[in-house]
This record gives sequence, C-alpha cells and structure tokens, in this order.
Amino acid sequence: MQMPRIVLFLILLFAAKENQSQNQTVNWITMEQALKETNFDPKPIFVYFYTKNCGWCRKMETETLTNQNIINYLNTNYYSVKLASESTDTVLAFNHTFVNQQLGKNTPHDFVAYFLKGELLFPACTFLNSNKELILNAKGYRKPLEFMALLIYLKNNHFIQQPDFNQYLKTFKFDINE
Repeated sequence: MQMPRIVLFLILLFAAKENQSQNQTVNWITMEQALKETNFDPKPIFVYFYTKNCGWCRKMETETLTNQNIINYLNTNYYSVKLASESTDTVLAFNHTFVNQQLGKNTPHDFVAYFLKGELLFPACTFLNSNKELILNAKGYRKPLEFMALLIYLKNNHFIQQPDFNQYLKTFKFDINE
C-alpha cells in the first residue's frame, strides 16, 4: 500500500513543479540593482518603458512579456527593469539622480526622457550591454517572435555582423510557442 502513495506523491510533485515553471514572470528589478548586479555577473540590461494609459503597452505586457520562452530568456540572459513614464520614483544611475519633475500632466520621468532622447513613443525598450553602454532603443509594440529575435540578436551581438535587424529577422527561426 505504501508504493501507490509514493507514486501519487511523485506525480503530484512533478505536476506542481511543471505548473510552477509554466507560470513564471519576468524578474523585474530596479535600475540601481541592475547596474550593481552587472558589476558582479555581467549581463546586458533590458529597460522596459511604458505609460499607464497606453493600449500598446498593455498588449506588449499581456502578449509578449508573458510568453514563457521570452520570460525564460530574459531571466537567464538579461537584467530586466520596468519603469512607468509617469513614475515618481528617484532613479540613481550613471552618477546622476533622475526624478520626475512633474511639470504638467503626464510629464515623463527624467530617466525616460534621457534614454529615449525626448522621443516619447511607448512602449519602448532600451538595451544596454554588460558595460552599461546603450546598444539600442526599440520603440513600439513587438510581437513575441520579433521580440525574441531582438533579444537574441542583441545578446549574441549579431548586430555587429548584421546591422540590419529586419534582414536578421527574415532568417530567424524559433518556435515561440514551445
């Protein structure tokens, strides 16, 4: 009678573990944490900028940033930072203190304006290499397959040999729904 209980226990344990791995989320950290962590374990930094009332941002968050392949890739290969343009949090980065000066309705955070160079189109993804240097600002919604291609393109420095991301995308093969 002991053997069926052990088998049942192992089945339930495996099912719970499988369910847990399928419901992961992106490990969001602050910019300060990302900059500090990359000193000890060098990885590129992905910064996701959004606004609270942006339909394309919600679509990016519900369709692209919830894809388990993307989550796994981000959590393994990048430090991920998420910041609302309207945030009132203080960001300490690059020997500078960034704040939201709240000069009017929907005033962008200084950190957002700094990285997007005043071109406030959302959602926006900023990528820094492990040396904390800007690689790319990608503005607008990205479908899961395109976003996965972008993550791999940047992480593996494919942009050095193939500067045209659209050309890279034409040859990119990945089963995003696995």
